[in-house]
Amino acid sequence: MKKLLLLLCVSCLSVTCLAQKYYLGVGIGVNQHNGLLGLSGDFKLDDQYGVRVGAGIGTWGTKVGLGFLFKPNADGKWRFGLGYSSASGLKDFETEFEVNGGNSQVVLMDLNRQGLFNVTAIREFSFSNGNAFNIEFGYSTNISSSTFYTIKDGSQLDPVSIQVLRFLRPGGIVFGLSYLFRLNKDKYEEQ
Repeated sequence: MKKLLLLLCVSCLSVTCLAQKYYLGVGIGVNQHNGLLGLSGDFKLDDQYGVRVGAGIGTWGTKVGLGFLFKPNADGKWRFGLGYSSASGLKDFETEFEVNGGNSQVVLMDLNRQGLFNVTAIREFSFSNGNAFNIEFGYSTNISSSTFYTIKDGSQLDPVSIQVLRFLRPGGIVFGLSYLFRLNKDKYEEQ
């Protein structure tokens, strides 16, 4: 996780040097690049291309993401994104589950790291002060191995408990809302 965060920070610094406009904000959502709740950075290289980064928390631990943004029409309000995100998982996670035999008990497990490929469409609303509000739709495909959890105490989960874990596992429909503050405002743009 530390290596991913370091790579994310180095990427941000590199892209910031190239970006014409850069933003930092907060976002909430489901299967977003920054988790259920997190920070997001957008770096517009020009009116059509950009890079985005994110970090936050989700149902599967912490989440970091890196992606590329494309706007087909420079004056348009829709952007499209492709990206990769990683959910850290959780070590020594204890929770109550139904186990084979129909009993409920506390189970000790690891939720394994998950990698995701994201495709999204983003409707951007820009304000006169340079800030932006985004609504994001898309799909996130889990590209990790099928072993997404490891039972550590010898328990055997019943099928319903396994379905609950599959539901919580990252991936699927993306929906998100974010508010981004422009950090490098140009006084001539606001006039």
